[in-house]
Amino acid sequence: MVWDRPDLERLYGRLQEEYELRDRAEALSRKLQVISDTAEVLSDMIDTKRSLRLEFIIMLLIVFEIALTVYQLFAH
Repeated sequence: MVWDRPDLERLYGRLQEEYELRDRAEALSRKLQVISDTAEVLSDMIDTKRSLRLEFIIMLLIVFEIALTVYQLFAH
């Protein structure tokens, strides 16, 4: 609207100063960055937990395969 009516630019400038729009926008930007960083960390933690669980299952399967092979060697 300011671009359509240049006479409103002064009003916009005064409102911007009155309501501290720049300061509020910067504070909001910082808060959103913290939220974004927190979400990324939580996502990484979930991925790590899932990876550890998968590695543990693979190790169990390898141990089971070795035990089965050893049993078959001694059974015959």
